[in-house]
Amino acid sequence: MEFSMDQAKTLLESGMREAQELVKEPSKVDGLLIQLEQKLQEVPAIGQALSDIPLMISLIKSYITRQYTNVSPKVILAVLGSFIYLVKKKDIIPDNVPVVGIADDLGVLTLALQLTQNELNAYKAWRDGRAAGDVIEPAPVEEAAADVRAAVQPEEKKSAASIIGDLAKKSQKDVSKVEAFLKEAGVFFLATADGDQPKLRPLGAHFVFDGKLMFGVGDFKDVYKQLLANPKTEIVAAKSDGHWLRYTGRAVFETDPKYAAAALEAMPNLKNIYNEQTGRKMMMFHLEDAKAVDIPMMGEGEALL
Repeated sequence: MEFSMDQAKTLLESGMREAQELVKEPSKVDGLLIQLEQKLQEVPAIGQALSDIPLMISLIKSYITRQYTNVSPKVILAVLGSFIYLVKKKDIIPDNVPVVGIADDLGVLTLALQLTQNELNAYKAWRDGRAAGDVIEPAPVEEAAADVRAAVQPEEKKSAASIIGDLAKKSQKDVSKVEAFLKEAGVFFLATADGDQPKLRPLGAHFVFDGKLMFGVGDFKDVYKQLLANPKTEIVAAKSDGHWLRYTGRAVFETDPKYAAAALEAMPNLKNIYNEQTGRKMMMFHLEDAKAVDIPMMGEGEALL
């Protein structure tokens, strides 16, 4: 029988409801992760979904210990929900039926990854880019639990289904108006922070891919390191008619090489800089949780996102 994504959504919602209760006793989160890691030792790597579980586990650990908090608590809830589902199953890969036997596992994991992939990419970029000697003193686990509870239990308690809907909407914003503004402006400026010193630099390259407005920076440049250390950023552009754009969000780097390949195809002149001979890589990012405002010289701005 074919396993549908609607079924995956139902199963993930069930896990997320349990996750809301789990975070009330955060000491149990470690137990959940231990159980999952033990089960994974018996599972061969099958597909992207299963291979991403260690990264998801690492994200939860970094969040709970407060080493990494630049992530939506709703994402933590979705990841924990998928883990609860997997741990409760008797086998992650049951019976001896190939592919069909793991359809529900892969369905739930695929859905969880779709909802959280951008946040996972940002976390992986942060984790891979950390300096070797960095040590962050963990804060009490209760703080992380409080963040999650605050996100999922506001004045009107949200259901797991509504949280899934919120996460799904995050990647569905229409960026075409922002892209058109930047194209007309030609040159725009990207802001970062170098410690307590603000930094600006002009950029011109951008393109839409997979519904995301993409930008690229070299892995050897300070701007890349600055965005890893503090992904909060802002892009400003101005047109000749006096309108200017403020595009604010959190830089999320894409780890899939298809994004860099698409950038080099769109801008072939950059292939002289980014290639195997130079060893330099184009690191592609888009803005998550973004807001964009078209502001005239006089008058109120218009929200584009």
